[in-house]
Amino acid sequence: MPAISPPAYRTPSAVRYRPGAGRIADEALPVLMRGFTITTECTVEAGGASGILWAMGDWTSGIALYCRDGCLVLALCLSGDQFQVTTDSSIDTASTSLGCRYELTSATSSAVTLLVDGQVAGSLELDRTLPNSWQNGGTGLIIGYDTGFPVCDDYEPPFPWNGTISYVDVSVIDEGPADPAQIAQESLNAD
Repeated sequence: MPAISPPAYRTPSAVRYRPGAGRIADEALPVLMRGFTITTECTVEAGGASGILWAMGDWTSGIALYCRDGCLVLALCLSGDQFQVTTDSSIDTASTSLGCRYELTSATSSAVTLLVDGQVAGSLELDRTLPNSWQNGGTGLIIGYDTGFPVCDDYEPPFPWNGTISYVDVSVIDEGPADPAQIAQESLNAD
C-alpha cells in the first residue's frame, strides 16, 4: 500500500520559470501555502494589457494572475469560493514586472497583494488560507495562457497573454520546517 512520504529533497525557495515548457507540476514548485511572491517580467502592448500571465488549477481550486480590460487581476478559487483583487487603473505600457504576494496574517487568515513594478497596486484580506495541495489529482503552473476550466468566470481559456513574457519568478516567504517528518505531518494535518 502506498504511503505519504516527504520528497527526498527540498524544493528550492526561489525558482525562475520561462514560458513554452508546458505545465509545471505542482510537485516541482516551492511550497506556496506559507507565503510567496510571484512576479512576471513581461512587455505590455500599446493596445492594453490582456491575457493570462500564469494560472494554476481551475474553478474548483486554483489561482490565476491575468489582465482584463487593461487591469491586473488576481483570481483565487478556494474550495469553489471565488475571490478577486483588481488594480484600480490600467497597466501602463512602461510596466515590466507584474505580480502578487500572498502572506499569512494568522493561522486562519491571509492577504493577497497585487504588485506592479514592485509597488503595491491592490490588496485583499481573506478569511482563510491556501490549501496544502490545490487539487487531489494534482495541477500545475501554466505560463502565458490557461487550459481546461478557468479559475474564475472572468475569462475563457486559453486567454493568451498579448505581450511577451520573459520569465516568472516564484519565491517563498517562509520555507517552513526542514525536517521531512514534520513536513509530512503538516501535510496530513492540513485542510
